Amino acid sequence: EKRGLNFVEALRFLGSRYGVEVVDEGEGSAEEVARRRGQKELRAKLISCLQLVVKSYASFLQSDRRAEVAREYLAKRGIGAEAIGKFHIGYAPDQWTFLENAVLAQLDRSGAAERGEVVATSNFSKEEVSTLLKKIGLIGESKEGRRFDIFRGRVIFPIKRSDGLPIALGGRLLAADAVGPKYLNSRESEVYAKRRTFYGMDLALKGISREQCMYIVEGYLDVISLVQAGVSNV
Repeated sequence: EKRGLNFVEALRFLGSRYGVEVVDEGEGSAEEVARRRGQKELRAKLISCLQLVVKSYASFLQSDRRAEVAREYLAKRGIGAEAIGKFHIGYAPDQWTFLENAVLAQLDRSGAAERGEVVATSNFSKEEVSTLLKKIGLIGESKEGRRFDIFRGRVIFPIKRSDGLPIALGGRLLAADAVGPKYLNSRESEVYAKRRTFYGMDLALKGISREQCMYIVEGYLDVISLVQAGVSNV
């Protein structure tokens, strides 16, 4: 009731939290069932990968001197440390090949992807990292086969589904003379459909249920600022 989930969604939510695989046998041929299972496994891997991405960018914002420009920007916009932690805000350094190595380092340290109150149950191998990052739209590849980060020099706003798991990223460009759009979203994927997603919904559900209404605003910082001011149903 708190999260606005139906019965099946509640089963899947609890399964993802406690490591119980909830299988929808459904109808259809063995090939169709296998295809659905494969899609489910891919979605779990993408989310696991995104959890490590979020952790990598958040850690960089908190501890690296090269993120001072991002910390200053957030302070200027009135975003405090509590909100930075609550929304898992991060920073993508202005370099071409940061992310893949950062995710591999997180994989080495943790052996599992953790973020927030839910833990994805499916992990992935080191060999799969670049493939998953490309599927999510976080790294690209040149004609010569060289991989590069899509998000560079941007404050990172993780976009989550209602259970708190990350499904995409939004990024705000900081350098005034940089080339590219000021705001950039990672592309749609097997786990992210922009038209069906509201930023901050995972934190807003309880307030929406209590107030029986919600505020819809334009941008990431509008949501964060209102939450800081005590407006939870936004």
